[in-house]
Amino acid sequence: MMIKKGIIGLSIMLVLLLVAGCSVGTSGFGVEECIIDAQQAFKLIFKGEQYVILEEKAEENAVGKKIGAIQKYIALDSEYRVLSEQQASTNPVKDLIKLKQSSKGAISYKLFLNVYESKVSQDEIIIEVEDAFHVAKHENEISDEDKKIQLLADLDDEMLEIEINPNDCTQLIVGNQRYQITKEKVDQSKIGEYMYMLAEARTFNVKDGKPLSKADLGKLKVLPGEDEQGERVVWTYGAVYNTLETLEDSVLYVEINDAYMIAKLIE
Repeated sequence: MMIKKGIIGLSIMLVLLLVAGCSVGTSGFGVEECIIDAQQAFKLIFKGEQYVILEEKAEENAVGKKIGAIQKYIALDSEYRVLSEQQASTNPVKDLIKLKQSSKGAISYKLFLNVYESKVSQDEIIIEVEDAFHVAKHENEISDEDKKIQLLADLDDEMLEIEINPNDCTQLIVGNQRYQITKEKVDQSKIGEYMYMLAEARTFNVKDGKPLSKADLGKLKVLPGEDEQGERVVWTYGAVYNTLETLEDSVLYVEINDAYMIAKLIE
């Protein structure tokens, strides 16, 4: 089985987040704070006026000076309603964990960054969404030919979701297969193609990998050092990647506590 790129349950790909990182937290002074419409997330409120964000992308040479900032991750339902927002920081994994915890029922997550003037048309502005610049028009200027931005996952795509085994936090479930996360680390230069963003934190029993309830947390001793023999451990899961050299299905790399760990297919 060739594993396809996971449906971005958090549809913000880590690679895109890192690229967009230069725009996170740089709103500064002198620009307008912009708001995503809570009922129709393809709309932006800029200086009290409604703009529709289009699927149409702007060329980089059409992007003018920054005039507004959003700087938020947005969780959406199937009707483009905003379920939750999280202010963007320079730590996307923790941001997404917070967003996921506060947005039950979300089917898509998007990162909205900054707003720019358009060098092409005075009737348009440009919105930075994840790694792309999208044209936005005033709602009174929208024509039948204009197509609003696609923010939801394509449910027809043949993709697999990756999840943490609910009974063993040291394993990943990919389709009907399980991968064991080992103690082996790999250098970032060795990781391959991005597949999925987990963005979760789990506390579990070292002996069997079982997640701990709140009642259990006070019963077991925890030690912070990775080589110390505590009874419970906390993992913060980031992105999952395939291998760079062979793209083989039997090995995956998963980001845990800011390190890249090898996960091997359980036969």
